[in-house]
Amino acid sequence: MKRILRVLFFFIIVTMVTPAWAQVNIPRIFSFQGYIVDSTGKPFEGVGKLTFRLYKTDASSNHEWQESLSVTLDKGTFVVSLGASTAFPAGLFAKNAKLYLGVTLNSEPEFLPRARITSVPYALYAGTAAVAQSTANGLSILIKDQNGKEVQKKVIDENGKWIGDPTGLKGEKGDKGDKGDKGDAGADGAAGTKGDKGDKGDKGDKGEKGADGAAGLKGDKGDKGDKGADGKAGAKGDKGDKGEKGSKGDTGTPGAAGPAGAAGPAGAQGPKGDTGATGARGPQGLKGDKGDTGAVGPRGATGAAGAAGATGSRGPTGPRGATGATGATGPRGATGARGATGARGATGATGPRGPAGPKTAIVLTGCYLTGYVNNWDAVMNYQCPGNRVMRGMYSVHNNGREDRLFRFYCCGLVNQ
Repeated sequence: MKRILRVLFFFIIVTMVTPAWAQVNIPRIFSFQGYIVDSTGKPFEGVGKLTFRLYKTDASSNHEWQESLSVTLDKGTFVVSLGASTAFPAGLFAKNAKLYLGVTLNSEPEFLPRARITSVPYALYAGTAAVAQSTANGLSILIKDQNGKEVQKKVIDENGKWIGDPTGLKGEKGDKGDKGDKGDAGADGAAGTKGDKGDKGDKGDKGEKGADGAAGLKGDKGDKGDKGADGKAGAKGDKGDKGEKGSKGDTGTPGAAGPAGAAGPAGAQGPKGDTGATGARGPQGLKGDKGDTGAVGPRGATGAAGAAGATGSRGPTGPRGATGATGATGPRGATGARGATGARGATGATGPRGPAGPKTAIVLTGCYLTGYVNNWDAVMNYQCPGNRVMRGMYSVHNNGREDRLFRFYCCGLVNQ
């Protein structure tokens, strides 16, 4: 199976940057450093064929330049000089504001994304002396006038003759003179004094940061470690002392008496009262003459019972008259309504609670890891059997199905 390789990062280092006005040969190469790993994150080792290409865009299929090099990678790292064996086309950097570098290892696909070439390699363009403009009518240079404005000034005409400012120009070289006779060797001169140490050169500008490399692939999940041995159960703690009983709260203040209730309906007639005691017998009266027996008159209506008068002295017993009818018993007075119950007094404050006794320890026991409890692309609803609690889970993922299988770690609970 072919390994998938990728460049994690790379950056560009220019070997030399020379000002455009310095008349020296500028090296038309630049250095490239990279780091290559395989799909597991292991650095690539050994010799490999690296092919480098420059493109106008990060998605173009047509390259502007190409160079292949045989490179030895040390723990995934390599350094090469681009342009040394295959020169860059003339004007490549001058004509293209953007260029992208693509890298290929052996027959693998090109690493993505391509890296954009930053401004540093464009120092190669300085070799064309961009400050000078060559035309068919001679050569002009860009200068600033007395107002600070940039203007072109012609210094060489169409015939190649210098027409610029002659100040400081060096004259034509004269003919070489005849070689003179060799003179006698002079005496050795005194040793010269040691010259002063030259000033330290200015520190070069810091190079631009290279483009970020592509993110590395996620490594495979490691195997699950073996289950550790169950720890020993801790010693049972002593039972705490029983808390003291709280004091009884104060009795609440009696509530105010409620308002009198409405009169209730008349009660049923009560039972007949006991017969009163017989009064004292009065003295016997004188015996009168026997009168004529009168005619029996009609019986009059029974009058209402009058109030009981005071018992007078007993007169002589007269003839016994007819027994009068018993008067009707007067109605019994209504019973008054019962007054409302007064409000309940406030509950007294609760006494302080005694200290809590020791808690019961909960211990896990009988723990085990289940098998896979679901199939691919299936709904899962799982509960540990036997009233066990779920303490963890383990799952595996399948990229093809974009789904997971699950196993669960179940444990029993015991009070101690």
